[in-house]
Amino acid sequence: MSGLAEDLDAIAAAGGYDKTDAVVEEAVRELLRRRPELR
Repeated sequence: MSGLAEDLDAIAAAGGYDKTDAVVEEAVRELLRRRPELR
């Protein structure tokens, strides 16, 4: 899943997503922080 963090950054920069998407984004970022081998 190389580039997932960059994809999340691009989605956030584009804007227009709701709170649910923000919660999912934060969960994925935390998962990647805890388990970098998933990158």
